[in-house]
Amino acid sequence: MKSRLFSCLFLIILSFGLKGQNNCPVGSAWGNACVGISTNDVILSSCNWAGEYATATALIPGLTYNVNTCGGSWDSYIEVRDASNTSSLLAWNDDGCGIQSIVDFAAPASGSVIICIREYHYGKNCTYCGSMGCTFLATDDCGGCFIGWGNEARTCNWTCQATNSSCITTRIHLNIAYNVPAITSSNTHGCTQVTLQRQNPPSNLSFYWQTSANGTSMSNSAQTWTVYSSGTYYLRARDNCGNWSDPTSINVSIGIPPARVRSISSTDATPRDLEISGHGPTRTIRPRRHRL
Repeated sequence: MKSRLFSCLFLIILSFGLKGQNNCPVGSAWGNACVGISTNDVILSSCNWAGEYATATALIPGLTYNVNTCGGSWDSYIEVRDASNTSSLLAWNDDGCGIQSIVDFAAPASGSVIICIREYHYGKNCTYCGSMGCTFLATDDCGGCFIGWGNEARTCNWTCQATNSSCITTRIHLNIAYNVPAITSSNTHGCTQVTLQRQNPPSNLSFYWQTSANGTSMSNSAQTWTVYSSGTYYLRARDNCGNWSDPTSINVSIGIPPARVRSISSTDATPRDLEISGHGPTRTIRPRRHRL
């Protein structure tokens, strides 16, 4: 009795230990997608089957992305791995949206990830399962094993069910819109010119100076930009996929010194109402009376 109980406990622990440890990239490739800073869904596949994987590229290291199969017809399982080191499991999910999966992950320094889609437990479209002769442990296409429950423990055919005639859509997007760091300048007022400065962009992004909020010029990506006329100047980010960020901006004044008081006058010897004139309209100040 103790021996049987120990065996059951061992198998349960083993089944949890195997979850998320499969080497998914050995399966079938079903495409790749350039994502960058897109907050709109990028379709990795509009019809992928279990056991397939895709590569998402041009991710911005450190930013948080979302990948999901929500709305599909079969029980999916997602793994996200660093494309430069597929043994590095970044995130995984099962049943995050109904029987479908949804997961957030931080983009690695490589800027690319492998996204693996399986049918729970690691199921895959296949034609050879019935001839494998499994009796207790079912084997997936990567050579890994999972522990079946009930009828699943007696056949490998379970890994082939429900996927040959059904497919799901897999999507990925950046969770929060990328914000370009603020433009800096030692002085926003100048007699003849003002020099603007930007920060260095992260990997897979480039910064470009613009003269309008929706500008898409790629002619100036210099670290500094000296301008010679008053106005609003902009900086936008462009990723390697061609997506543009919202701009950050700065206002500068050329040839207009900061306002200075030119004169103060009062209407009598004991000042009550003071008139202050300078650049702009004349202003009247009424001081408070204080009792001694």
